[in-house]
Amino acid sequence: MAFRDLREVIQRSEIRLRFTTVLLLGLPIIVIGTIIAWLMSNDNLQSHHAEGGLEAHPEVIFILVLACLIIAITSGLTYLIHSRNARRAMADVSLLNSIFEYFPGGLSYFDGDLTLKMANKDFYHLLDLPEDQLKVGCTFEDIIRFNAERGEYGTCNKDEQVSKRVKLARNPVPHELKRRTSSGRVLDIRGIPLPSGGFLTTYLDVTEQENTLSELQTKRQESLIATERLRTARDEQAKTHKHLISAINSMRNGFVIWDKDGRLVMANKTFRRVYADIKDSLNAGLPFEDFLFKGVEAGIWSIGDEDVETWIAEHVAYRNSNQDNEREITLNNGQQLIISERKLDNGDTIVTLIDVTNHRRREAELRDTKDKLEHIAFYDELTTLPNRARCQKDLDTHFSQISSASKFAIVQIDLDNFKRVNDTMGHAGGDFLLKTVGERLSLFSNQISSFKPYRWGGDEFIALVERKGDIPLDEICQEVTDLISIPVHFESKTFWPTVSLGIARYPEDGTDRESLMVFSDLALYKTKELGRDGYQFFTSEMKEQVDLESRIESELRVAIEEDQLDLYFQPQVSSSDESLTGIEALIRWNHPEHGLVPPSMFLDVSETNGLASQLGCLVFEKAMSAARQWTDLDLDFGKVAINLSPSHLKRTSLLDDFFSTMQRFDLAPDCLAVEFVESCLLDDPHADISNILETFRQRGIHVELDDFGTGYASLSHLSSVPIDGIKIDRSFVQNIENNSKGQAIVGVVMSMSKLMQLHVVCEGVETYEQFKAVSHISKCSIQGYMVAKPMSFADMTEWMHKGLNKGVLADPNTHPIVSQPAKALLAGKEIYSM
Repeated sequence: MAFRDLREVIQRSEIRLRFTTVLLLGLPIIVIGTIIAWLMSNDNLQSHHAEGGLEAHPEVIFILVLACLIIAITSGLTYLIHSRNARRAMADVSLLNSIFEYFPGGLSYFDGDLTLKMANKDFYHLLDLPEDQLKVGCTFEDIIRFNAERGEYGTCNKDEQVSKRVKLARNPVPHELKRRTSSGRVLDIRGIPLPSGGFLTTYLDVTEQENTLSELQTKRQESLIATERLRTARDEQAKTHKHLISAINSMRNGFVIWDKDGRLVMANKTFRRVYADIKDSLNAGLPFEDFLFKGVEAGIWSIGDEDVETWIAEHVAYRNSNQDNEREITLNNGQQLIISERKLDNGDTIVTLIDVTNHRRREAELRDTKDKLEHIAFYDELTTLPNRARCQKDLDTHFSQISSASKFAIVQIDLDNFKRVNDTMGHAGGDFLLKTVGERLSLFSNQISSFKPYRWGGDEFIALVERKGDIPLDEICQEVTDLISIPVHFESKTFWPTVSLGIARYPEDGTDRESLMVFSDLALYKTKELGRDGYQFFTSEMKEQVDLESRIESELRVAIEEDQLDLYFQPQVSSSDESLTGIEALIRWNHPEHGLVPPSMFLDVSETNGLASQLGCLVFEKAMSAARQWTDLDLDFGKVAINLSPSHLKRTSLLDDFFSTMQRFDLAPDCLAVEFVESCLLDDPHADISNILETFRQRGIHVELDDFGTGYASLSHLSSVPIDGIKIDRSFVQNIENNSKGQAIVGVVMSMSKLMQLHVVCEGVETYEQFKAVSHISKCSIQGYMVAKPMSFADMTEWMHKGLNKGVLADPNTHPIVSQPAKALLAGKEIYSM
């Protein structure tokens, strides 16, 4: 290194000094001695001595000797001075060497010619420079060019970078900067020019400090002062403490420290604001016991009838438990706080207070909304009986808990001729009858605990009856029949309701839910066949119905092969401007012998016999073909909505079937939508359904929850299942114009959907009054006979070509001509809805 060279120079200078001193001291002595010897031996000197002149020579000799001594002394002093200076220089060099070698970072010195004169090992290490290649004596330009070649200064022109930096170095000024090397190391570089020319530069590795600073910037953005402290990495401890206090006081949460002796160390502003009534007492050194006492005294906490000292002792013991604790408390002013205590190794306790008052209020509101929605989901609004979803859930629970000794029955209850009641008494009369039946079934359930009724939907009820032996099942059924048959008085009219019951028993008739439901349904149909107003137990003869389903399955397979199935389309329009927002594709079976077969007769069969997937693929093909043709005709149809059956939704091939068909017809995803019914959420693992639906959404397909409100949906489903919209079931729309509670339910659903940014479609809108009631609540899409009945592809195409969506929502009493063409197109075409 340069220090070794300088030491060698000084040592050689000292040797030369010693040699020179010897010459200066010895040479005069030799010369004078030679002169004296010459004088003593000179004949002339002797002659002078003989003449008496020798007396003058001792003075001469004395002077010469004195001169010699002076020269010797001067030379000795000169040697001593130079020797001392040399030693001092050596000491300075050693000190300088120590400074360079032990400096906690890199250190370099370039002279006025920009030649590297001195550099320590950290200089090479921190800058990742090869010491063997860039030794002391290389130039500043050599080092800059080396860095430029390896990309230290980016991808700019290397010669320009070198020239620019060399030019700046020739006129050095004090500077400091931070630079990140290619290896990721962050260096604090500081340089100062020297009076003698050149400059001295220090290099400190502040990588760790910079990384720490970066992490704190992410986690503690509001701690601007603390972040600055970490970034500079040079703040003193006192300044750091000051910044930390400032940051703590800026926290939104309360923060307090108690020392190991239970005395207050510090409390931030939020903590003082929470305990504003005793803020003047919150000074350093306040004992924890006094803090509690003053809080009780100020009425911050309520301790009830408990003794103050006992209450304080309990809280002190709790704090001294040497364990991290977290609890939630409510102050007397209603403020709710989460208090977290963390024990430090030194015995101190750090306490944070989080004000969760507003959060808890929102949670309570959410719980209230959830309870309302859960009530909507599991209880019938009209009869207050548990609904279909609750029945489904209770049956699942019941079957999971049955034993070999269990005996029970499923009883299906159906009101006879209910349509006649609606026709003669109006919807209000029908609702009154349903409500009365619900009340009578509830009353009977209170008397007979083994009888648990549910409203299944429409005019259908179901009861789960435990067969305990105390009351025969047929007597229970007869009592239910007699109870419901009591005359009902509505307004000024009286009518005599009757019911038909179908009973299936466990374990005699079946051992699983599905078979018992089917068999009780078959028994119900048998009751109706026999004239209604009675009950029938399931018998073996009723299994003929199963044979019928088998026959339907067989013929349905033929129908798929022979293309007897086709799609009908029902449009959806915006309630605000009548624009076409979508078209639902509905499957129909044109049987060669029986004509148009209702979907209700074959869709359930397809679900249970593995044909749903084939039907689904057929629907994909025909629906997307229609969408392709309408796109080519430049018709604005919104989205074609395709129904996904529960069993098809379970198949792993569903996504491939759908998207391969979409790709084949070259359709954009925004022109398609898929609908699924709420029962899928209960019949299949929730996560699997969510993954499939999320895939549809990620690929741009609109996903809608169909028949919302019929019993299965709940708040948890809506918040966790990925959907873009919901279709409010027609049962909520029927008679909505005269049903304030129905309007309230639809309003809640629409408000919730708006908050969740879900598109809403109202199904089953048949009259202008229903449309007016729905549109008054909120904007949505309208689907129903008021807009149009389901129609064939050709009719649907003609409907769009003629723009018959315009005027379909107009008041027929004020605009009869506008709304008439749409209805005329489908006049006389009775189509079963899906």
